[in-house]
Amino acid sequence: MQDGNDDIWQLVHLLECEGSRASSSAKSIIAANTKPGKWKRRWILYSLLASAAGAISYYTIRNSRICGSDNLEKLIQNIYSAISRFWNTHAAIPLKEIRSELSLAFEQSKDVVGLQQLEVISLI
Repeated sequence: MQDGNDDIWQLVHLLECEGSRASSSAKSIIAANTKPGKWKRRWILYSLLASAAGAISYYTIRNSRICGSDNLEKLIQNIYSAISRFWNTHAAIPLKEIRSELSLAFEQSKDVVGLQQLEVISLI
């Protein structure tokens, strides 16, 4: 009976040793294959953004008054006029027309209670 217990304890000890070896090797494999940092994962995005910033800076300097060109001022004026033209044709003028139509409709409507009718009702 004692030999059987000794054999079992030897097997348990052997399993513990193998388990600790497997655990240490698994830890080393996991440590070697960790997820890369944010900069390594997004290097393409960052390099494209840096390239775009460089190209915009180059264009801005080449077309500004620093280099004797007024293309940048013309571009800004064209963008401003296009935005203001868009705003007037698609927002400001249509909203004014809708407002005038609604105010005219409310003034001509018999169903809407006016101030005079409210005064008569409040006197009763």
